[in-house]
Amino acid sequence: MIFDEITIHNFGVYLGRNTVSLKPQNDQKPIILIGGFNGGGKTTFMDAFQLALFGKFSNCSNRGSLAYDKYLQKSIHKSVDPKDGAAVNLKFRHSVNGVERSYEVRRSWKLNRKNISETVEVLCDDRLDAVITEAWHEHAEQFLPQRISSLFFFDGEKIKDLAEFNKSTELISTGINQLLGLDLITQLMTDLVVLEKRNKLKLTEKGKRARIKTVEDNLRELSKKKEELNWQISESKKVLALIEKHIIEIDETFRIEGGELYQKREELELNKSTALKELSEIQNKLVELSGSELPLALISGQLRQILEQSEIEERASDNERLYDILRERDKAIKKELKSKGLSESAYMQIERLLSNDLKERASFREVDRYLHISADTRASIKDILNGSICKIASETLALLSRKGNIEEQIENLDRQLATVPDAEAIAQVIEQKEKTRLRKQEADISHGVLLKEIENIDKSIAAAEREIEKELEKEINSEYEHDSAARIIQHSKRSRKTLSLFREKVTRHHLERIERYVLGAFRQLLRKESLVTTLKLDPKTFEPEIMGADGRTVDAQRLSAGERQLLAVSLLWGLAQASGRLLPTIIDTPLGRLDTTHRTHLVKRYFPFASHQVMLLSTDEEINEKYYRMVKPWVSQEYHLEFDESKQSTIIRKGYFW
Repeated sequence: MIFDEITIHNFGVYLGRNTVSLKPQNDQKPIILIGGFNGGGKTTFMDAFQLALFGKFSNCSNRGSLAYDKYLQKSIHKSVDPKDGAAVNLKFRHSVNGVERSYEVRRSWKLNRKNISETVEVLCDDRLDAVITEAWHEHAEQFLPQRISSLFFFDGEKIKDLAEFNKSTELISTGINQLLGLDLITQLMTDLVVLEKRNKLKLTEKGKRARIKTVEDNLRELSKKKEELNWQISESKKVLALIEKHIIEIDETFRIEGGELYQKREELELNKSTALKELSEIQNKLVELSGSELPLALISGQLRQILEQSEIEERASDNERLYDILRERDKAIKKELKSKGLSESAYMQIERLLSNDLKERASFREVDRYLHISADTRASIKDILNGSICKIASETLALLSRKGNIEEQIENLDRQLATVPDAEAIAQVIEQKEKTRLRKQEADISHGVLLKEIENIDKSIAAAEREIEKELEKEINSEYEHDSAARIIQHSKRSRKTLSLFREKVTRHHLERIERYVLGAFRQLLRKESLVTTLKLDPKTFEPEIMGADGRTVDAQRLSAGERQLLAVSLLWGLAQASGRLLPTIIDTPLGRLDTTHRTHLVKRYFPFASHQVMLLSTDEEINEKYYRMVKPWVSQEYHLEFDESKQSTIIRKGYFW
């Protein structure tokens, strides 16, 4: 199925006739990008598709509990005479058995005296088809079943709810039941319960019936109250969403005006004080080291030269003393040799050896000796060079390095402190921030009270239903075994039991395929192979269970907020794929709840592949210039919803925000 064109005429905020071409240029450009500010008609645009296709069965955003004709009357643009009415026309193509046919649904309505008159016409291949027009609802169900439309038409709020696990199981259950048609079985089982109650009443005494009627009246009152509470909860959600949007805007203003630095001012000042204290300690230590042997490190080279010269002089002195001793020894040796009558040649040879030895030693005496350092002084110099001065120099270098780092740190802190705004400059934003926080707190409390009330009403409704059932059961005796009403009750109970078993088996049969699609979608979006290897859905609660590469269960509630929202998108994407239908996807406010990293994941890995035709309804803050550049290669058509404040109306222009 491919949507080719939609025309919106005087519907909601749209004034006049607005026609939008939705044809993708080719398979590589499936995205139709539509930009609009909040309140500019993005949600109404998506409602137009629902209304065109499903009419009174449509699930439009602001219909609530309104009767269909009241909703149609309310949706006519406020500046238009209701007698002129409004309309939505949708052109699309659909293939059956390989044959593609074009369709156009024309739905219009206007006020005729006091009542709304609606007209529906369906053209097939540009010709009015009376048969399809007459049974349009049945044909629409063949093209796009209304019960699974929420898998293809959804908004950021639904992604948010799916990411909140206290709500997600109910939404997943609804999605799977609608996908598999199990909601029809559930409805049948509910109808059988109603049938049983009617027949039980036939078998109940009149006195008992009065008591049952009282309980049933109470049950109806509770149901009305529940309906009213559901409306209040819906309104409360809208208020919370507006406050959260306001919080985001204030936080951004706060950041731009230096609020984050202002909040960190005390921390910055404390860090600076700590750094200055440490710098002072280092400087004191350096002064202390300067009073020790540290200055000698400046002349360590000269000290080494002195030590070397001293050692040379010492060796020269030793050689001088030894020379005198050896000279006297040589005289004694020569005298002794002569007295022994040694031959002349032998004597001359020995004399030559002794003479050469003395000459060699005499050369060591020819050294300038000017230091005349004592052995103790020389030892002290050695100790200084080889011991304390090395340690002190090493310690000094480390302190100087640390001193440089701290001075750089202080310089950075000074720069940051210089940009901290004055308290007066930021006071107004801080006040707004605090007021909004308190509003959010009050709204959360009010919302919580409503949720608690509806929880109590649900308990009261369940108790009333149990009481009715109990009273009815009391009155059914075995004597009615052959009675027609009793037989109907018995058969109905057996049928409900069989239907329950059938529903369970159908669920288990299809669940593995759904899990496979959801897991594939989640891994494509997340790109963390080691984080998720298996995904299971509990067949009763439909709660997702995730397992990592190590085989251990990953607690879904411990995933980051962004990862949970990607899981929510994966559930919708996986269920849509599991439907086996090639249907267009429409996403309203697709990125509003995501952080930067996970927005990029959706822009690059989901939007271009979500379907063969994807309509994105975005604000300029969601798909901003950065994400626009990312998604641009996959975009076929671009539009901008231009809201005119003076006319309180929207017209559709070609081109995105940029």
